[in-house]
Amino acid sequence: MNVRIEEIKDDFPYDLLLIADEAIEAIDKYLYDSD
Repeated sequence: MNVRIEEIKDDFPYDLLLIADEAIEAIDKYLYDSD
């Protein structure tokens, strides 16, 4: 996951990547907690 973010970092604003990263973590936590 982090490798992909490093590859596309130049194409996107940094705060957008931070928001996406936090959203991914939140979704992962939600999916794991729902089991």
